[in-house]
Amino acid sequence: MLVMSMQNMGLIGMMTVQWPPNLQGLFSVCQFLLLDIDSFGFGCVAGQFEPIRYLLGAMIFPVGVAWLGLAYAVSRLLPKKQRWEGPKVCSTMGAFLQVGFSTMSATSLAPMMCYKHPNGERSLLKYPGGLCG
Repeated sequence: MLVMSMQNMGLIGMMTVQWPPNLQGLFSVCQFLLLDIDSFGFGCVAGQFEPIRYLLGAMIFPVGVAWLGLAYAVSRLLPKKQRWEGPKVCSTMGAFLQVGFSTMSATSLAPMMCYKHPNGERSLLKYPGGLCG
């Protein structure tokens, strides 16, 4: 519950609002808990092409859930003592998605956060190479 509250504070800190200096430090710590893969240097791995970076970032949580499902299916081939239990796997998937909800929300809103250039064009805040429509 505490992690989710801090993630929500990180989301609030992402808004383009001028916050008091003592809150900016708190928001930057909370933004770390958003699990934003770009803040971990993901651009070095995925390249600088914004649509690919966005797509890969958006696919992390569905791929994580699919991996858990695949691991569960493979565990069914193991001896009975080593098999994963279905309810525990579902619980793990739910906890994974619950912790990732704030990150998924921030990722889904990234294409809608724009800023205006002096020449009148608008760019995406997170991906400055992409123009807003």
